[in-house]
Amino acid sequence: MRFNSPLITYMIVGCANALFGYLTFLFLFFLLKNQLHYLVILTISNVLYLPISHFAFRVFAFKSKAKILGESLRYYAVFSLCILLNYLGMLLFVSGFHMNPTYALIFASSMSMMAGYLGNNLFTFRTP
Repeated sequence: MRFNSPLITYMIVGCANALFGYLTFLFLFFLLKNQLHYLVILTISNVLYLPISHFAFRVFAFKSKAKILGESLRYYAVFSLCILLNYLGMLLFVSGFHMNPTYALIFASSMSMMAGYLGNNLFTFRTP
């Protein structure tokens, strides 16, 4: 596989996005854990890094030239499904396996990253 393959590029950008999102969650979690539920904190961190994530995938991973509005709506639809997977994973790992939310997010994000690649590749940034 070549380095410039879409999957490798997606993985690099995805890992950078995941790291940024995780650090955002960690910062907010330690700042707000006594005031807000961890899923509310996850929602806030998602809203904060969503535009950055879209920009990075658009420019670096998929090199898209599509109209921004339609593409953004498709990206947000895929991202919403990924968020749902994250929430379900967090509930499973935190409530079911009694993991600390800061560790549970790592496992939950792994599931949503795979779904995100499929959704973004086949739907958001598809080329006609």
